[in-house]
Amino acid sequence: MNILKCPVCAGALELHEKILRCENNHCFDMAKEGYVNLLSARKSGDNTGDNKDMAKSRRDFLNKGYYQPLAQAVCDCIQHYSDDGGSVLDICCGEGYYTAYCAERLQRDFYGFDLSKNMVRLAAKRNCGARFFVANIASIPVRDGAVQAAFHLFAPFHAPEFRRILSDNGVIMTAIPGRNHPFGLKQVLYDAPYYNDEKDVILGKGTPLNIPVKDAKYKGKLSRKDPRLSPIYADLSGLPPMLIQAGGNELFLTESVRLAEKAAADGTTVTLTVYPGMSHDFALLLPEMQDSIDSLKEIADFANRYMK
Repeated sequence: MNILKCPVCAGALELHEKILRCENNHCFDMAKEGYVNLLSARKSGDNTGDNKDMAKSRRDFLNKGYYQPLAQAVCDCIQHYSDDGGSVLDICCGEGYYTAYCAERLQRDFYGFDLSKNMVRLAAKRNCGARFFVANIASIPVRDGAVQAAFHLFAPFHAPEFRRILSDNGVIMTAIPGRNHPFGLKQVLYDAPYYNDEKDVILGKGTPLNIPVKDAKYKGKLSRKDPRLSPIYADLSGLPPMLIQAGGNELFLTESVRLAEKAAADGTTVTLTVYPGMSHDFALLLPEMQDSIDSLKEIADFANRYMK
């Protein structure tokens, strides 16, 4: 398990028989199923995440193959963006369906973790050759830059940790629930089925960066309407042509629209492009997506058009 680090001191972990040990002698026993618990000593993982019944229900449902097309898409991406023997991490792996699907088809060094010990126990029982551990997404016990490819499906997003663990040329594949997911099932189960709230997975509610953005401590004693903080309140006349890009789920989508309107009102040539379903900084955080590629091409075309 050469990509793992000690959750106590961050030292490298080495396997000695059935014990993971760091140079400072912090030890973590392998469970009989083959996984290891790398949560902090105060949390066992028994009462975090999904319980046993929920974990088994999810396993039984996914084993029927309803999500096989998604599993194959992830597998295809891993094959394209990583090398044989490269380290691949399933972030919030659940009961290991996607990890096992890919591990059975590709020669990679697969790892998976989840906050729920019940989920990880079932994942380890798949005996697919992957290595599973219990951990928190906010503090992933993986060495900096150790992961060549990662995938993250229907789970919370933690951009700082993802950026830290990925290698310089590493990629992350992510899937988020759309507005209608899984509305057909909700119609069967609920008297009043509801649509999903499509939020910004980078800055939206529940993400690590949401509170700092909302608190805006960087502004000090300045008013939020001070033009030094927000160009919406500035005089934008006389500026060169402006390109504004925003995601359809962007936390600052309203502000982006208002900025475009203000620039146009002040006589500045402005182009606003909204990429449906995208979050804040999507082109930087997920550069391999087609929307990101289109976004960067639009920037290049815009610059070439007005800088000749």
